[in-house]
Amino acid sequence: MMEFKFLNNLTLVNCEGKNLDLIRDFTLQYRIVFVQEGTGTLTIDSAETQYEKDCIFFIKSGQEFHLIHSENTCLFVMLFENLPVTTKISPGAIQGFADLYKNVQFFYFTINITQTLVISNSTDRLFINYLIELITFEMESNQDTSEGIIKNSIFLLVNIIARNQKDFIEIPKTILLQPETDAILGHINEQVGLDVKVDIEDVSRKFGLGASSVDRRIMAKTGLSFKKYVVRTKMDLFKSKLLKTGSQADRPADG
Repeated sequence: MMEFKFLNNLTLVNCEGKNLDLIRDFTLQYRIVFVQEGTGTLTIDSAETQYEKDCIFFIKSGQEFHLIHSENTCLFVMLFENLPVTTKISPGAIQGFADLYKNVQFFYFTINITQTLVISNSTDRLFINYLIELITFEMESNQDTSEGIIKNSIFLLVNIIARNQKDFIEIPKTILLQPETDAILGHINEQVGLDVKVDIEDVSRKFGLGASSVDRRIMAKTGLSFKKYVVRTKMDLFKSKLLKTGSQADRPADG
C-alpha cells in the first residue's frame, strides 16, 4: 500500500483490495474510490453491490465501505478532509486546491450519487487510468518533481470527472449480479440483421454498462472482442444470404 499526503486536506492511497481495511481510520473523510483492476462484491453502509474495473464510488463522510469478495482488485483512493457543506458552489476549471475542493463539494452536495458509476466516454476512461498510473508511479519514485506532477495530475483527473458528471452511467445492481450477456449478443445480432451500425458505446449505454465491461462480457462468452464478434456476425449473415441465394438458383423452375 502507498500513501501520499497533500497538506492536511488530501490524502492519496493506492492499495490492493485485501488491504482496504488498513485505511479504516479515514471513515470520517470523503472518499473517491477508483477500481483500477478486479471484480468483486462490496458494501456501502451494509448495502451490497458488485464492482468491476473502471467503476467509481463516491463515499461520503461517515459511510462504511468494505470489500466482501474481491478478485485481483487494485484501488486508487482520494481522501478529502474538511469539505464544508455549502449551497453556493460554482465548480469550474481547476487551477489550485481551492478549485479542487469546490469541484469535489459539487460532486457530493449537488449530484445525487446512489449507485456504482462508470464514465461513459471511453477516451476519458482510458485517460483516467493513465493518470492514476502516472500518479502511483510518482508516489513510488518520490523524486524532486513528483509532488508537482501528482498535483497537476490530480487537478486534471478531477476536471475530467467534472466534465463527465452529467454522463455517468449508473450500473443497476441487477445487471451486475445477473450479467445480460445473452441479451447483449441478441441485440448485436438484431442490429446486424437490420444492417444498422453497431457501436460499443451505444450498446453500453443501452445496457447500463461500461464499454470495457461489454467487451469483457462478450470475450468471456464468445472468446472474441466486441469488434471481432460484430465482424464475425456480419460474415455469418453474409454467408447465410449467399447459401440462401445459391439454393434458390439451384431450385428447378416450376412448370
